[in-house]
Amino acid sequence: MTAYVTANGHTCVRAKVTVGYVGPWTAELHLPDAAELGERVTLRIGPLTLVGAPIPDMQGVYGDQRWIRIAGGAAGWSRPIGRLGYHNDAGVKALLVAQDAAREVGETLGAFVPARERIGSDFAREAGPASRALSRAIGSAAWWVDYAGVTQVGPRPERALQAASYTVISFDPAERTAKLIADDPTTIQVGATLTDGIDRTSTIREMEITASGDEPLSFHVWLGGTEQQPGRLATLLEGIVQRAMDGQLFGVYRYRVVQRGGDDRLDLQAVDTTLGLPDLRAITVLPGATAVRSQVTTGGIVLVAFAEGARSRPFVVSYAAYGAEGFAPPAGATAKRAAREGDIVRVTLPTGAISGTIGASTPFTGTITWPGVYASGFVMQGSDSLSIAGAAKPDPTEFPP
Repeated sequence: MTAYVTANGHTCVRAKVTVGYVGPWTAELHLPDAAELGERVTLRIGPLTLVGAPIPDMQGVYGDQRWIRIAGGAAGWSRPIGRLGYHNDAGVKALLVAQDAAREVGETLGAFVPARERIGSDFAREAGPASRALSRAIGSAAWWVDYAGVTQVGPRPERALQAASYTVISFDPAERTAKLIADDPTTIQVGATLTDGIDRTSTIREMEITASGDEPLSFHVWLGGTEQQPGRLATLLEGIVQRAMDGQLFGVYRYRVVQRGGDDRLDLQAVDTTLGLPDLRAITVLPGATAVRSQVTTGGIVLVAFAEGARSRPFVVSYAAYGAEGFAPPAGATAKRAAREGDIVRVTLPTGAISGTIGASTPFTGTITWPGVYASGFVMQGSDSLSIAGAAKPDPTEFPP
């Protein structure tokens, strides 16, 4: 059947609504008059109602007719937001980061089921699109803007379409696309499964609803992909970006020390296997100080960087101090302090021999100790190199404050 289409009460000659599994839906509208629609738009396609807002700079008038594109909700997720740092020793809540981003761009959050409730004791939100902050806060969870204009986080509801509610008029099994017609546009939704009229049961991952003049209301659906893919075009763009960055690793990555060689190079095991990073062998430690030899404890956590982003140039840039995540000091290990020539030091007085007489004629011999007594001085002569065992627990009796 055909569907009567209006936007804020104004008749639309044509409307095409695109709905992806992830992100906001968008709608391209053609109005026969030049009326302004305002900051919020209620789009009605027969019994289906969608609430959105105009996308800035994506509308215009030609020949007394208006073309406009709107996005679900406040059309705010593409807007830029500023940088912001978060810290909470108990863990920064993903909801807090998402709420802050949503509030700054006028969006509303509904259900919220992120990949993790807390995203670590620190979170650095860089300046950029609000959707980036949301995506990084919720991890691998999906997010989308529903027809009411509310942003939902978590998997879309699953439902099976009744065969009587739609008709498949074409199907491409190679592209996994199909064209449907239905009397009620509210029945065909992303996340729903199709069974009749195609080769196998499949889930709708992306959809275009087209309403135009006297033509029947049609639905072009894409049945491929996964829950985390935002759609065919976005997936293609992501692939292009990944290909452009192929072979480069920027940033630092956590590795666990498996073995230390005699030349102080390290065999390492990736901590987060989901990143796809391999284990590394014989990696050089660059502590950042001259004449320093670092002996990192087996089982400790180190940070590995790749010079110029090249996978062929890994090096250890830092290693964990005592008590850091993943550190396992050997039994009885104690830290060693070092000083350079000319440094002021504090030393214990050594045990010494003592002899003498008691009274006028009773001789005695023995040893004397000086518990808790220290003397100050400076290093008069020393080595030109420095060797410190890394990540060992200080002994408070050997090195008092």
